[in-house]
Amino acid sequence: SKMVFTSWDLGWDDSTAIIFFQLHGTNINIIDCEERSNTTLGTFKEILMNKGYKYGAHLFPHDVEHIDGLASGCTRRDILEDLQIPVTTVSRGIIADGIEAVKGLLSSRIYIDDTKCKPVIKALENYHKDWDDKHKVYSNKPRHDWSSHYADAIRYLAEGLGKIDSRGGSSEDDYKAVRAFFGG
Repeated sequence: SKMVFTSWDLGWDDSTAIIFFQLHGTNINIIDCEERSNTTLGTFKEILMNKGYKYGAHLFPHDVEHIDGLASGCTRRDILEDLQIPVTTVSRGIIADGIEAVKGLLSSRIYIDDTKCKPVIKALENYHKDWDDKHKVYSNKPRHDWSSHYADAIRYLAEGLGKIDSRGGSSEDDYKAVRAFFGG
């Protein structure tokens, strides 16, 4: 069976959203999704294991490096790695650039399973910026609402693709060849 990768948007009161995807040549197939609020990383480990996929790299936003001060004093990365979920951090990019990267992929290279991933499709259809009636312009940032969790997870996928090495793992340092392969 083909290797499955994940891309995460982390949240607690807000949802944590996970996109599960496979690479077929230069195409990206989004095959599954999961979204939960008030759910521990340990529970997400169980969810991943219960799906029965063979995992490659797991892409996380920069806030995976934040320290969970009250509960453990560890970073989320530490907790995930203790759970044997290797972390590949997608650096904090400019949101607009990430959105453009997603648009480029959506126009040609992403295929979304329309049965298992209906919530992802619905989120992408509803992801939007607010209209400022006073100034007659759209805000420069997307609205943070229910639709933004899966949209952000896909943005981290687009921004982190270049960090997946040819064996399906992650090479944080040396991924130029893979970036070249993906046209990045």
